[in-house]
Amino acid sequence: MPDPCSDREKGEDGHGPFDRARIDFRVLDSLTLLSECEPGRRIYLDHSTRPVMHLILAGKATVQDRDVTLDVSAGDVILALYGDAHSISAPAGETMTATTLKWPRQAPWNPPYHPPPPDAVTTILSFNIELNYLHPTARAIRIFPSLWTHRQQEDGGISRALALDLSQIRAICFGPGAPNVLNNLASLLFAHAMRCMYRRIWRDREEQLPVEWTRRIGAAIAAMEDHPDHPWTVKELAHYIGSSRSSFAAAFKEAVGETPYSYLRRFRMERAQQLVEESTLSVQEIARRLGYPLPSSFSRAYASYFGAAPKLIRENRRGKGMAEVRHH
Repeated sequence: MPDPCSDREKGEDGHGPFDRARIDFRVLDSLTLLSECEPGRRIYLDHSTRPVMHLILAGKATVQDRDVTLDVSAGDVILALYGDAHSISAPAGETMTATTLKWPRQAPWNPPYHPPPPDAVTTILSFNIELNYLHPTARAIRIFPSLWTHRQQEDGGISRALALDLSQIRAICFGPGAPNVLNNLASLLFAHAMRCMYRRIWRDREEQLPVEWTRRIGAAIAAMEDHPDHPWTVKELAHYIGSSRSSFAAAFKEAVGETPYSYLRRFRMERAQQLVEESTLSVQEIARRLGYPLPSSFSRAYASYFGAAPKLIRENRRGKGMAEVRHH
């Protein structure tokens, strides 16, 4: 498996790419917006390719996506890991107004201070987060809730756990260096929220994940097809999607009609045939791209599958092509 899941980055216990997707959630950068909502205001956030996180600094709000509705209050952290579209609304007023939140392309170095509106009852600090690494499988099988909240009264809340004073956080949103300070805050909040999510959902254990098998098997197939050069094993593929070896092997055979090894071998051979017949790559390079450490082992596998070695097939095709040229 290529970087960022290189062998040197695996833990001593041999954790593979699925574990890396679960533990490597360092925040590289974030865009931040401060929203102060008067009663009856609703803020819409369109789908984002990056995770979105909110911290309620004051007041109460309702956060809602297509499937989930959460009532939150000051000190709660809300995480939309997949960046799904959602809305945040302040307590209802006499009239309802709606706006769409627009993320800035780049955070200003010295954002000017502005006082809160006098009728604001809910203050929300929102982050659009760039993670160090989120493996495509973690997004594909969606093992996490679309919307999740870590509440102030749980596990001591972020105020107690991170020694944060909610009343002072608004002030750090302005002035020189504010983006750097807010980026550090996003890292702390995100890491703490994820740790609490693991404790609440899986109790820090790797358990059966509530995701339908078709999507999980699809993720395993995508991994094999995206990286045919990797020496996949059934055990590693099962670990990759968060399953036991036996459960994955049985489900794969039932859904696909062949074993994972048979599928990978067939895919490699079909890809090899295309490269042998249509490209100018050497047999050695084709073998390397398809996970064969030696060209001789690749040639034997190819001959066993197609009835002739790749070099012979190329020579035959080259001879046929030259004959056609001479004929014309």
